[in-house]
Amino acid sequence: MRITDKRLLAPRVAAITIEAQTKLDWQAGQYVHIHAGGHAAKPYSIAGGDAGRVTLHIAPSGAGKLSDYLFHDATAGEAIAIEGVYGTSPLPRLQAGDRPVVMLAGGTGLAPIAALAHHISGDYTIYHAVRNADAFYAPAAGLQATPIIEANGALPHTHID
Repeated sequence: MRITDKRLLAPRVAAITIEAQTKLDWQAGQYVHIHAGGHAAKPYSIAGGDAGRVTLHIAPSGAGKLSDYLFHDATAGEAIAIEGVYGTSPLPRLQAGDRPVVMLAGGTGLAPIAALAHHISGDYTIYHAVRNADAFYAPAAGLQATPIIEANGALPHTHID
């Protein structure tokens, strides 16, 4: 498997697309374990893709581990290992309902929400909680979302009708 694309969605968030050599049977809301650069494996939620590739949202942690490596050093063409597809997708339950869906994500927790949003057939609303305006990347990920921006170290009180 190889990284086929890497692009910035925000100053501290990158979208990395990985092409699989075998079919990946995934559903929105699931995740994979990634191995790269000699670092210990880490789980990442799938933000999108198809049976031949997956896209992940990566933010550096500052701890010098896998997320930092993927964000700062990994390049297109680089070999990368994917393990699994894990987790249970909430998509069947969301598709079965006839009520609008409200989804809330914080930071790169937007990744599984992005995958869900592209597969939900009904009405939905996304709220994206971030530390500052520069971290709001939903539009760059192709999503319409309402930002909730942290102020003075805390998220503002938000009422959702």
